[in-house]
Amino acid sequence: MRNEQIPDFSFFPPPGYLWLIDRGLVGFDPFSGLQPWHYLDKKNSFSVNERWPGKDLLDTDLIAFAKRQDSDDLACFKVHISEAVAIVIVNGWTSNGYDIITEYQSFWEWLKSVVDDIAEWVELPVV
Repeated sequence: MRNEQIPDFSFFPPPGYLWLIDRGLVGFDPFSGLQPWHYLDKKNSFSVNERWPGKDLLDTDLIAFAKRQDSDDLACFKVHISEAVAIVIVNGWTSNGYDIITEYQSFWEWLKSVVDDIAEWVELPVV
């Protein structure tokens, strides 16, 4: 059964994106399985290029699919010719519209960084 929250992408997302949903390892709300990250649902996923135009990305589109709940960081599929070719982390809602923070060559490379974010989140001292 297809999850009704999954955005209608115009491309095939990397297999790992759906794999995490199928196994219940990630959710579409803050404080879900990959906290501090969560997926953006159908109504909140968007094209970064359309929301904040002005950067020349050489025939690529950045589609926001996840958000870090404690910041304005977004994980985006970097789409080129209807294929997700990388994951780009952007800081949104800046004076420039957005700033590119880093790029991962694969979904799994991004997910490894998410595990580091989870560890940091869990180990934060309670004040």
